Amino acid sequence: MRSILRINTDTGVMIHDGQSRFSINGKPICHLVGTSTFSEYSVIHVGCVAKIRPLGPLDKFCPHLWNLYWYRRRKQSWGVAVLVGLPHKEAAFMTPYELVEWKDLKGTFFGNCKPHSGLPSAVEKCMNKELELEKFITHKFPFAEINKAFDLMLKEEGLPCICRS
Repeated sequence: MRSILRINTDTGVMIHDGQSRFSINGKPICHLVGTSTFSEYSVIHVGCVAKIRPLGPLDKFCPHLWNLYWYRRRKQSWGVAVLVGLPHKEAAFMTPYELVEWKDLKGTFFGNCKPHSGLPSAVEKCMNKELELEKFITHKFPFAEINKAFDLMLKEEGLPCICRS
């Protein structure tokens, strides 16, 4: 993944020059898995981009890529690692690459989705009424209240929340 995306996912910078593309008050802001999804504008490597239908309901798809909880199984330097979503709020966050090094990976950051084919396919299914995501969305917040969405996620109270600007 690192060589394909040209990002250092451990530190949040681009691999070829070791720099972030964002800063605030002179301090760098690191990329989240190479996408910087909470930015108004972004510099993204082509490996982090998937084309979908222009009318596809992004508010129904994007939360499903990150709003899950982590479950992991780890064995020495071999075996199987099972990763789904994020750790519990009281758990120490570990870089996923440390968990999966030299292991078979079951699940991924994005729920075993291949973004270039899986996301456009899921949008098509939703637009064709073959996939009903609306029933899984329990809360909607303006983007200014994103912390409320994270609070619900950390309390495990509800399914994915949608934040809009």
